[in-house]
Amino acid sequence: MVKSIAFRVSFAAALFVVFLVPTVEAMPVTVPPDLSPGDQYRLAFVTSGVHDATSTDITTYNDFVRAEANSEPLLLSLATTWRAIGSTSAVDARDNTATNPSSSVGVPIYNLSGSRIANNNADLWDGTILASLSIDQHGVGFFFNVWTGTAQSGVGATPSRQLGAPTSVKLGSAGSTDSRWVDRAISAAGSEQRLYGISAVLSVTAVPEPSTFALSFLSAVGLAASTLRRIIWLHPQAS
Repeated sequence: MVKSIAFRVSFAAALFVVFLVPTVEAMPVTVPPDLSPGDQYRLAFVTSGVHDATSTDITTYNDFVRAEANSEPLLLSLATTWRAIGSTSAVDARDNTATNPSSSVGVPIYNLSGSRIANNNADLWDGTILASLSIDQHGVGFFFNVWTGTAQSGVGATPSRQLGAPTSVKLGSAGSTDSRWVDRAISAAGSEQRLYGISAVLSVTAVPEPSTFALSFLSAVGLAASTLRRIIWLHPQAS
């Protein structure tokens, strides 16, 4: 009888884990784990949606990137601005994104898996990045071509390869960490590809705390385990 009770307690705990704990899904990391309260940083991602590269107006791409970012509740809650890492004939990517090393040192930049891609503005445009920009706004990995219209130094790609060029536009590769992340190939402007987006400067306000659900779950599992141990201790023949 006691063995039956012990089994039922264990089985109930297992059912709780299997059916009541939500499935772990990809989620964007919005506070990098290597930072402390007060530290400043920026986030960058590749869009899950696609767009053509026919417009010569950088606002078109900034608006698209912002809409993509704000489609993810965790990014929307940051209440920040988002810009496309892209160049038109009128503006270079490093100026559109306020990452021009000649203008400011900048802050560390991270992808949405929490990995640092650059230590500062100069590091972003030195030809390599520390981690790929292959994570979309929902925390899912993508290894696709990305519109940039940009050379590895952050200026517009020439000759006439910027966003809005009449024929072909420069592409980057979201899976690369060498110069190909921004300067890999070209494609017809009318085709549809993803874009990179980058946030304004953010600040770490506090260390994230465990969610209420997580605490409740741990408490319930602890209670089930404690109950099982008590049954076995009171009735050693059940073990």
